[in-house]
Amino acid sequence: MEPRLVLGVLAGLAAVAVFVGALRYKARFDAAKRALRPADGSDILQFDIEPKGAIETTRQVWTARYRSPSDVTEFEIELQIAEPVAPSPFAQGAVIFRRRARSTPGILLRDLSRRLGLRATPAAGPPVDELRCDMSFMGSRLTRGAGPDMVAGSFTSSPPGDWIVGKVFFADGEGEVFLAVNPVERRGEFLAKDPEFSEHVVREFGRVF
Repeated sequence: MEPRLVLGVLAGLAAVAVFVGALRYKARFDAAKRALRPADGSDILQFDIEPKGAIETTRQVWTARYRSPSDVTEFEIELQIAEPVAPSPFAQGAVIFRRRARSTPGILLRDLSRRLGLRATPAAGPPVDELRCDMSFMGSRLTRGAGPDMVAGSFTSSPPGDWIVGKVFFADGEGEVFLAVNPVERRGEFLAKDPEFSEHVVREFGRVF
């Protein structure tokens, strides 16, 4: 084969490779955009957080307040943060939810049930003063929006931001929900994981809220 013809074939293959790469990037970007949570936040429950005590690298505690038009529900969140160990991108830590005295959680549990796709609020299990759950930390410097990677359907690591996001496990893994907190903006969110997990999540929260 003549050198000129060989060069033409190689140039054509290179162009095809670039075109295929561009298509793959666009497909990933489009998938990321589709994975974003609904714009109306229909499966997200938002609340305010206020730091309680000094902020530590591996332990952070907040007073959380869920505000509705007629009530304010308070509870406490303690994150025991762990750092990923290669090759896993995630880290296994824990979260503790604590009851606040004189708090009335009925509206919070009702609204959380709706956000997680339930038609009614499940009956709560036996009450406890605090509920400790395993938590898989998925990122501690995330921002909301589409990017090359997507976490909990709403967050990305590029560009970096102030959100800490993890997946919380209830009742030996029978219930799962995403928890996101932003210490800088003092905001927190519960985000739906899968509908089949929602009933266990609300039932366990009802024990402590």
